[in-house]
Amino acid sequence: MDGLGYPMKGRQALGYLVATFVCLVMALAITLVSSTFDPGQLLILLAYPLLGGLIKYGDQSYDSGRFSKRISLMLALPGGVLMGSLILWDRSSATIFIGMLVALLIAAKYDNPAFKLGFAVAAIFALVSFVNFPNNFDLLGAGLIFLSAFADEVGSDRADRSGSRSVLWRAMKERPFMKVAVLFLCAVGIINTLAYLFAFLAFDLAYSFVEKVPLE
Repeated sequence: MDGLGYPMKGRQALGYLVATFVCLVMALAITLVSSTFDPGQLLILLAYPLLGGLIKYGDQSYDSGRFSKRISLMLALPGGVLMGSLILWDRSSATIFIGMLVALLIAAKYDNPAFKLGFAVAAIFALVSFVNFPNNFDLLGAGLIFLSAFADEVGSDRADRSGSRSVLWRAMKERPFMKVAVLFLCAVGIINTLAYLFAFLAFDLAYSFVEKVPLE
């Protein structure tokens, strides 16, 4: 407990929640003022933090038992459909999530039934997208996302094993490489708006928020 009497983990969760909201508002604001505004884009951006929270819920339900495995398994199907729909209908999201899905597969992160179900569903959508719309994602962009996501997974795992609390450990726990990769893809125009950078930050912050939610 800190000096104000609040559990530290609860304060961390609140911080991540506020940061998620701020990043989502930024993403939506950039889209609203865009000269090529499309109302459907708002729904795409709103899906990012929802997906981040769902993924971490599944992770925590099996790794730490903090959440219900049954609920996690129930959420895996709609979560997979949601990610798959983004891959099928949105080029920038397809570039991000295809790279991420492949990286997590290579890193052997689909290690529980909920993750396997969600991955299978999203992968089916990705396959349908590739067969019917082969230009619906950027190969070089997805490759960069793959490399950065894989580096984040390796770095995070090594940080966990080290037991250190150094600045480098904290940086690796925040998975920095994908954030830099998405920023780069926005800068060079492969992802055509910075709204996706803020949406991805909201995805990652929502992921961390669920991890920090105090249940006691």
